[in-house]
Amino acid sequence: MTDPHEDQDGSHIKGLLINFFHHNWPSLLKHTFLEEFITPIVKVNKSKQEFAFYSIPEFDEWKKNTENFKTWHIKYYKGLGTSTSKEAKEYFADMEKHRITFRYIGAEDDAAITLVSFMLTLHPVLTC
Repeated sequence: MTDPHEDQDGSHIKGLLINFFHHNWPSLLKHTFLEEFITPIVKVNKSKQEFAFYSIPEFDEWKKNTENFKTWHIKYYKGLGTSTSKEAKEYFADMEKHRITFRYIGAEDDAAITLVSFMLTLHPVLTC
């Protein structure tokens, strides 16, 4: 199970991990071995209402549809280190909500992962 940050850095780390497993142990990807543990990237609250967002586009959509969004308390998260111990306990208490299993489709996934690996080889600055 991986827990990269939920931001762009985390997506990059997740891609590197998938590539690593695909290159070294491809059979692990075919047997639902790899899972991701997701945590909110943004939480908003006002009074007793609270909403958690797991992507920036999801949060942006909420802002677009919420006339008074600036009156809400907005907290941005960067991985579990930003969460309180209470929040971390809540995440782990509801594992089904926070776990995503990597679903291997087949040759289509192999081609995409290989392409990304090739691009990273051509442009090593992308791995910084």
